[in-house]
Amino acid sequence: DVIGKRGVVGGSVLDIGCGTGLFLEHCDPEFYVGIDPSSKMLEIAKAKSVNGERLFVNTDFESYYSPRKFDLAIALFGSTSYIEPETVKRVEAFSRASFLMFFKDGYFPVTHEKTGIRTRYSTFSAYKDVLDGYEFEEMGCYIIARR
Repeated sequence: DVIGKRGVVGGSVLDIGCGTGLFLEHCDPEFYVGIDPSSKMLEIAKAKSVNGERLFVNTDFESYYSPRKFDLAIALFGSTSYIEPETVKRVEAFSRASFLMFFKDGYFPVTHEKTGIRTRYSTFSAYKDVLDGYEFEEMGCYIIARR
């Protein structure tokens, strides 16, 4: 269990690439903002969200802005790999702590394989130079970066 074993909890959470709201199935933060470029994914996430203050924003991370500083920013299961490497540093402006999962070098996303849909993504080596102050851990086909 990626979330529970690694202490991913928080009072306020920014979930980057929240998809169907998997994080909300495991944690119940006081305040939550999920962002995702897929409106269909957000509809599923909204249906799961019954507790607390929740906000879902249909946008990509590059376009997102909030004056709020979150306790935690997360990007689970490779979501970070779809953000432009030079933009990833912006996560620090929005959060006190970060839990980001990147695809390992050489990994090809299963969803691309199953659907035949190809979306631009980068693997970890494209990001490592912009992640000063992060601790890294390997888990399966991912690199977890925590700050």
